[in-house]
Amino acid sequence: MMRAAALLLSALLTAAPPAAAQAPARDPDAPFTGQEFRSMIADFWRMHNGSGALAQVESSGRQFYRFAVRDFGPDSREVLELEHLIARAMIRQEKIDEARAAAETTLGRAMRLLPATDPLLFDIAGLYVQALYRNGDVERGLTIGANLLLEAERLLGADHPKTTEVRLHAARAAVAAGAAGVAHAHFGQVVAGLRARGAEANRQLLAVALGDWGQLLYRLGAPEEALVRYDEAAVLLTERYAAVKNGDVHPDIVLLTERIAGLLWETGQGEAMRARVDPMLARVEAVYGRDSVYWAALAYRVAPQELGDGSDPVRVDRAIEMLTAVEAARARLMAPNHLDLFAVRELLGGILAFAGRTVEALEVFGRTLEAGIQPRRDMYVYAVGRAMLEDHLTERDAAAEMLRFLQALQGGGAAQAQAMLNARLALRDDAAGQALRDLTDLRTRAAGLRDALSQAVAGTADARDAAAEARLRADLSAADRAIEAQRARIEAELPAVAAVSGATVLTLDDVQALLPADEALVILDSAAEDSGQNIGIVVTRDDVHLYSIDATTTEIAGAVAEMRAAVEMRLGVRAAVALSSPAAAPAGAFPLDRAHWLHGVLLDKAAPLLDGKRLLHLDLRGPLTALPPQMLVASPPASDDPAAADWLIRRHAIAVLPAISALRTGTLAADRRAPEPLLAFADPVFGDVSAAPAALRGALAPLPETVDEVRAVAQAVRAGDGAARFGAAATEAALKAAPLADFRVLYFATHGLVAGEVAGGDGAPLAEPALALTAGQGEDGFLTASEIAELRLNADWVVLSACNTAVGGVPGAEPLSGLAQAFLYAGARALLVSHWPVESRSAVVLMSSLFRIRSETTGLRAAEAQRQAILSMIDAPPDPRWSHPAYWAPFILVGSPD
Repeated sequence: MMRAAALLLSALLTAAPPAAAQAPARDPDAPFTGQEFRSMIADFWRMHNGSGALAQVESSGRQFYRFAVRDFGPDSREVLELEHLIARAMIRQEKIDEARAAAETTLGRAMRLLPATDPLLFDIAGLYVQALYRNGDVERGLTIGANLLLEAERLLGADHPKTTEVRLHAARAAVAAGAAGVAHAHFGQVVAGLRARGAEANRQLLAVALGDWGQLLYRLGAPEEALVRYDEAAVLLTERYAAVKNGDVHPDIVLLTERIAGLLWETGQGEAMRARVDPMLARVEAVYGRDSVYWAALAYRVAPQELGDGSDPVRVDRAIEMLTAVEAARARLMAPNHLDLFAVRELLGGILAFAGRTVEALEVFGRTLEAGIQPRRDMYVYAVGRAMLEDHLTERDAAAEMLRFLQALQGGGAAQAQAMLNARLALRDDAAGQALRDLTDLRTRAAGLRDALSQAVAGTADARDAAAEARLRADLSAADRAIEAQRARIEAELPAVAAVSGATVLTLDDVQALLPADEALVILDSAAEDSGQNIGIVVTRDDVHLYSIDATTTEIAGAVAEMRAAVEMRLGVRAAVALSSPAAAPAGAFPLDRAHWLHGVLLDKAAPLLDGKRLLHLDLRGPLTALPPQMLVASPPASDDPAAADWLIRRHAIAVLPAISALRTGTLAADRRAPEPLLAFADPVFGDVSAAPAALRGALAPLPETVDEVRAVAQAVRAGDGAARFGAAATEAALKAAPLADFRVLYFATHGLVAGEVAGGDGAPLAEPALALTAGQGEDGFLTASEIAELRLNADWVVLSACNTAVGGVPGAEPLSGLAQAFLYAGARALLVSHWPVESRSAVVLMSSLFRIRSETTGLRAAEAQRQAILSMIDAPPDPRWSHPAYWAPFILVGSPD
């Protein structure tokens, strides 16, 4: 019977009848025995793991499926085994969508039919985890992978071979989720466990684990360690497939060679790469053909070297021809959003653009964009720019395309918070907005629990806490149930919530419709590699201009750093420093010439469109995020006197955008104003409250001058006597107890603390940024970013008259600090935040003047009020030192509170 099963397998694979001399023909209507089935499945697995004929395995498995259902029943273990095999073959062919659906169906039935300790159940569940994270559902893959590992440890034991395989799935899910530390810990335990059991019986699995670990190490910047693991894996696979037909080009070996080739090429070892790849490439083409994923993998690595330096048209054409074939093969075999398909399109598009074939390049990039993936910035910018210069695109069309592209790249926390705020406002319904906020809060909580669980299970046995892991699992399960319940409620009662997008991407027409005649949007993107092109875009109601910024990112970052160094404050500031003197001074003379140079490279080409514009909305990228734009100098400085300089703020009011979509926020919030004008907190008590933690007591100087600041602001906005909390009343508890959605302006005049800062000699570093308030009533006095994100605001404006509430001074850092992002998420439609520790006395004057000036002229823009307040400090300061930008420039207006 076993021989008959083997013959049937052969017939299924070759579509030709077996030779009569080999064995008597088998009656196809006769039922298969269990022994025959076992033999058949074993042969399928040998083909799957040995020959790499995965399409044949899938096809033949599907043909045999009807016999398995007929002879063993649809709910039999045999049918589940066959379904698992077919899904595995689909995944290895990159049919991820189909594999995920099949694995999910099979897992549901397996959980109902198989004993909890059946290794097949863990095989099927592990396959489902793989299908999830490879399909892009990283969060579910990470969660199920961690839970599956805990179940395997509990039911099978930590040292069981199947538990090791499950841990490998958890490691891969962690890689997909970007949790490199978790993945690294998992890989170490997997490899140690497999080695302890002996490589002879675990060659293939150990090689796979080493290969995946090597890839992670390379991503972490350790190419030498990665290559050691790759080479060990290559030896194991060569031994494993030595006796298999075409074993030298087994898929596992080919794909590992592709990884090694990538490492060698990207570390400048091109000759070593070709020595490994060239002999294999011809063999792979002969065995699998050019339409295979295996040929495509190796050809993708060879093509860039075929290009050479780009000076030989023949070599360029050869590289393009090879990459075109790679793209065609991957497009046939992979999902439209598969990262390997994206990678070849990105490279092919870039080479086409540099070869002058810009129309073809944009067509290739267009296929990537249709799949929802952004091409590499430098290649895409070059292609669009060259297409414009060659008249394939008008300037308007090129600018519109770059505007859309740059918005899609805005993936930081501030942009995400802005998108969520717009989404809630777009609903035009308080209940619907609340429901969406509840859902996003639940998702945030679940994400935190998911990360905590994945980190917990990655630890070694002696460092694990079973009780804590159980609590995390229970909490995560409860959070997931709450998410599903909220989603069901939204679908049933609030269908508009499910459809809202928040308009995170605005078209050029959208932007122009939102801009008054005297305003302009200015995008300054200095985020390119030094070999790439930085660009500027200016949009007005009637015109648009796309231009190159003629300076490298390194040059821009150097100018920003030099200007920042000159405004660093010493003493007398609102930050976590012990004060020995009330005086304050900047670090040195301001480099006006550098500020003028930077203005020139950023804005001179935009001058015709900016002339006469009263307000500039600036979207800043790269090193420019660390610089208040009012510090740019528009004309050549005639002297070193900062009071005489032609600062940008003399010509334009300025607002910085957390995302371009913030232009729409004012329109969305037009009828959502809160009833009360102000809630303010000033001069908290740091040393007298027994509930204050040791890290806070005595470390922060009192700020009595902020009382006058807040009183002046309250008077300007016509707030009542209860609008401000001073001293012992300026508590964190009072803030959290207040009806915050009732206030149009939320104002904090206190110390701002950055993550990692130690507030006091005996204190531990802060894990996240915070505002310092009075402690008590169960609160520690640190209003952290995570606590802010839980607040429910309806504020036109949140003013953080404190230190380091913008970016913290690192060129190229996240555009807004965690504090600013948290307030946006909580519901603030605009912010006033600082770029460096502010000098307290000048801050009082600046902020008081801003609100006084705004109150004196009905309809005056907040940005214009800030401009006038700044100019009064430059031109007629109460203290002559305050003409220096260290005193008047730290605060930026983010968004618009108008």
